[in-house]
Amino acid sequence: MSSIEGKLQSPAADWQWYGDYDSQWECEAIGGTAVIWWGYSQYSCNYFDGSGKWQLYVA
Repeated sequence: MSSIEGKLQSPAADWQWYGDYDSQWECEAIGGTAVIWWGYSQYSCNYFDGSGKWQLYVA
């Protein structure tokens, strides 16, 4: 299981937005859970200046 946080500039068509979180830790925890329990193959946490939130994408 691997995370590609920070490397995904704009999610590709097969990436789905999964939620906005207040911290990278929370984003990583939810992403990891989605991979383990809900069958996604990978997740990405991205921080975009302006929103003040970490955005989680899963694929």
